[in-house]
Amino acid sequence: MELDYEILNYVTAEEYIANYKEAYKRRFGETRHIIQKTYNSSICNEILRDCINDKIIPSGKNLVELVMSSRYFIFSKPETICLASFTVISTLMDMIYKSPIYSSHEWPICRKEEFSNLCLETIQKCDSYTFKTSKETFFIYFLKSVQNTYIENQRRLWEGFEEDYDGDEGYIQ
Repeated sequence: MELDYEILNYVTAEEYIANYKEAYKRRFGETRHIIQKTYNSSICNEILRDCINDKIIPSGKNLVELVMSSRYFIFSKPETICLASFTVISTLMDMIYKSPIYSSHEWPICRKEEFSNLCLETIQKCDSYTFKTSKETFFIYFLKSVQNTYIENQRRLWEGFEEDYDGDEGYIQ
């Protein structure tokens, strides 16, 4: 199955982050230590402060490069860098939704799609750092898994509606 970026655009940032943490844990083990290092990183905390104060969301490329500039993540594998980047994104979303600076409900709501795109950009940037072999990378495997999960959830969602549809008279009440 090929990746369909049209479908992947409908996946929320929260779904990307939760699914990635679970996939990382299954493949590489515990995530708690990495998440804790990200929270304690001065560079990551600095970017969070700047984003909140300036009301900006960084690009996936900038975010990955900032995480990689942290001493702990300099020599980390791309999958770990992506987990740390997702931790920063998750923290940023929490800070924005709880911050009194963003009292208007419009700002966080209009940024949901931007956060989703940021997650996809982050995955693509981290995937560009992987050594390409004939096997698909962890990131491509992960995106295909997310895509399949989204399609399956949509199928289940609409499955119940088919029973209520009568071709001649429309939807049965």
